[in-house]
Amino acid sequence: MNFLKKRLFAFAGAFICSVCTGFSVSSALELDLTCKVIVVGDAGTGKTSIIKKATQGEFLLEERPTIGVDIASLTIKTSSEKNVKLQIWDTAGQERFRSISTSYIRGSAATLFVFDCNNLDSAANLQQYWFEHVRQHLDEDCIFVIVANKFDLLQNYDVLTPVFERLEGSLRDIKPGAKIKCFEVSACFGLNIDALFEDIAEALVNSPPVYSFGVLAPRAPEKTQSKCSC
Repeated sequence: MNFLKKRLFAFAGAFICSVCTGFSVSSALELDLTCKVIVVGDAGTGKTSIIKKATQGEFLLEERPTIGVDIASLTIKTSSEKNVKLQIWDTAGQERFRSISTSYIRGSAATLFVFDCNNLDSAANLQQYWFEHVRQHLDEDCIFVIVANKFDLLQNYDVLTPVFERLEGSLRDIKPGAKIKCFEVSACFGLNIDALFEDIAEALVNSPPVYSFGVLAPRAPEKTQSKCSC
């Protein structure tokens, strides 16, 4: 019993230490911009796997379906030395949860439309449902990213170019003048996962969203005391 108590106390102490250490590191980091990023697409396209690979460096062969929404965060230092925190909202792709997902879309600075490049029905569903579903709730300056996941399993690479072109054209018809990017990624092997979110962070710093919901303005410069004696 004494041995068990010692083990429990040791575990509790290690947990508290790790939490405190993480808090101190996080609180010491000054953020220049915090933005909300929404991830949408059909169930099974790997949205959760992409987010976990980016934020935790993990990949699970069997990922449970998202119910409602999960939120993760990722802080990126851009080439201009700006610290950008991305609050990444992972939404449910199952049809019965789509109405729930709508309420989470508003205020997004960037939207990732994810499809499985080995299942072109999931790409067609971006056109037939997700583009219009999201368009109604986003501002004009939102960044749109079309993401083809599971690139490592693709047998015919030539099929992706016309798919990207078709999806981009369809999205521009709905949102003329929209900022659209396309990425091929593999959550399993981490291919282009870092590049995907780094590119979003760079774009947000270069052209910060004008609305305030879900976005914190860049920190104000420190006030300096006036040397004037008047």
